[in-house]
Amino acid sequence: MQPPRSGGKQIMASERVYRRLLALYPKRFRREYGESMAQLFRDQHNAAFRNTNAAGRLTFWLRVIADLGLTVSSEHVTELKNIMSETLAKPFWGKRASSFTKVFFAIFVLLFGVLAFQLLLRLPRVYSSMARVAVDLSERSPATFDPYFIQTAFARITSRSVLGKVIEEMNLRHWLAQQRGSVTPLKVEEAYEKLRTMVEVRQTRSTSLLEVRVFSENATVAAEIANKIVDVYRRQNEVAKGPKIDVVDAAEPGLRPVRPNVALGLVLGCVISVSIAAMAALLVRRISSSRKAERGAV
Repeated sequence: MQPPRSGGKQIMASERVYRRLLALYPKRFRREYGESMAQLFRDQHNAAFRNTNAAGRLTFWLRVIADLGLTVSSEHVTELKNIMSETLAKPFWGKRASSFTKVFFAIFVLLFGVLAFQLLLRLPRVYSSMARVAVDLSERSPATFDPYFIQTAFARITSRSVLGKVIEEMNLRHWLAQQRGSVTPLKVEEAYEKLRTMVEVRQTRSTSLLEVRVFSENATVAAEIANKIVDVYRRQNEVAKGPKIDVVDAAEPGLRPVRPNVALGLVLGCVISVSIAAMAALLVRRISSSRKAERGAV
């Protein structure tokens, strides 16, 4: 089936890139399987181009790169074993620049492919929801002013009295247990410690507004927990006849995950992969030079 004309150039460009990546395989492997792999890539890429959006096509390419990295490394190891077993190490080690390039790209593709696969497909997506409240200190006299009120509010919001009440009212012991993959409800102390790690309290800069953030893989639950924390804190503050707490912004489910940072992760993964691949390739070059020197001495 012919690809859509509007995407023909993109598909042809992708195939050219893939054919160049096939050069990373050993020559004997390319001769035997190169055309079959190119045809398989063409069919899968055409299907991905027709049936998915840009994110789906990116995922397709990441899978291709991860698979390419694994198989290239495996085939080069197999090729090296064959060469050594046939006592034909001289032609292999004599091509210094070729071996350096192949080792570098093979290790780079392997490492970067694995890192990208873990980052984009395996790591959980964490969402953040924030509720913001205003603390009215206008009724407090200078004599009763507490310079540490904000820090005290932080501690109270994340205290057992507040979070424990949230866990009880929302029945979070069961839900938090499910997040761990367990069907047995967590103990109260375990549930509190788990919820405590999900909550972050900040002060909006140059204001008396408090931000209550909750992080979770479920954006809706994160918003519900953030709103419940604010509600419990406000009610307890009213009972204690403390400063008036007004909800400025109720929490809403996050639209995009805040963790992991995909762009930063890919950049760091690329830098790490290049560094390790370069060191490995230089090591191969040094071994090649040493062997050549030994043969020359003999």
